[in-house]
Amino acid sequence: MVLIPAPLVLVPGSLSYESLLYVFQSDTTDAVSLAVRALLAAILIVAGFLTPQLVTPLPLRRS
Repeated sequence: MVLIPAPLVLVPGSLSYESLLYVFQSDTTDAVSLAVRALLAAILIVAGFLTPQLVTPLPLRRS
């Protein structure tokens, strides 16, 4: 089941695009810093989507 794939791409996407900008400008320290922040943001978004599913029980199906 696909929940909401757009925020996963959009939110860390801006950080990763800015990271690539710094790579092309030969500023590797800022590029690595932004890449790590983008990765952390992606991990936290996925964790935020999965946590409610782990905490709440699945609804029972009636047939």
